[in-house]
Amino acid sequence: MASQPQLAEEVMQWLSTQARAVLNSYLSAPPKPVIDSTDNSNLPEILVSPPWRSKKKNDSSTS
Repeated sequence: MASQPQLAEEVMQWLSTQARAVLNSYLSAPPKPVIDSTDNSNLPEILVSPPWRSKKKNDSSTS
C-alpha cells in the first residue's frame, strides 16, 4: 500500500466498516522513515554474517 496507495481507494468499497477504519487509519498515518539497511557498522557480527549462511566445511576427520 505504501508504494501504490491508489489501490486502497479502489478496494475500499468492498471492505467491511471495520476494515475500512483500519485502512483509513493506515492511510492517514504519517509515513515512516526509511531505514538504511546497507549500513551494518552498528550491528553485531552474528547478524551481519550469520553462521547458517556460510557453507558448511567438510569434516574429513570423521572417517
